[in-house]
Amino acid sequence: MLNISKPPVDVTEDDNFFYIAVDLPGVFPEDLEIIGYEQSVEIRGNRKKDLKGKLLVMERYSGVFHRKITFKEFINIKNAKAYLQNGVLFIEVPKAKNELYLQTSVKILIGRQEC
Repeated sequence: MLNISKPPVDVTEDDNFFYIAVDLPGVFPEDLEIIGYEQSVEIRGNRKKDLKGKLLVMERYSGVFHRKITFKEFINIKNAKAYLQNGVLFIEVPKAKNELYLQTSVKILIGRQEC
């Protein structure tokens, strides 16, 4: 069963970055908030209902969602980038290299990636 409050997430890494992909079909950038901390990223948003009329069958989720991804290393959240493409939110988070960001939270702006 699909958990409405936790959309599917993939997280990968290489030597310099963590990469996050979140399935968010039907969600617009203005309905998303991404906040980064020393070792984590929070994604919050709202998928609004887009149909009118009396509901007969409902299999697509709508409503508020929240995910928190915690990393094993410190991150350089000030240089993170995010974009929304074809219903998938992509976030690139640099690993902190000889840097330490304490008590830091940064809102990450979401760009639109052209296909």
